[in-house]
Amino acid sequence: MAKITCEWAEGDKVYVNENGNVFPCCYWHHHIQTRNGGANEFIEKYSKDVALGKYNLKTKTLQDILMSDFYQNQLKEHIEGDKPNQICRRQCQE
Repeated sequence: MAKITCEWAEGDKVYVNENGNVFPCCYWHHHIQTRNGGANEFIEKYSKDVALGKYNLKTKTLQDILMSDFYQNQLKEHIEGDKPNQICRRQCQE
């Protein structure tokens, strides 16, 4: 499998939508908002957590969100693992 290089993570960027929800990138936001097929369990769980307000700036600080286990560990492990999701493979594959 080709290596994934996430320009958003490497640039220390995230995407914040109009409701204050924080996403790893604009591609994840678009995919979750449009349910554009190909989501795996990893993205589905993140989508559910967003719906519950877990990554929302109205209830959390950006620092709290970025220091969460998801952003500190899970996302990096997922991208660097054997089976990154379809969004990352399509948008960030080298």
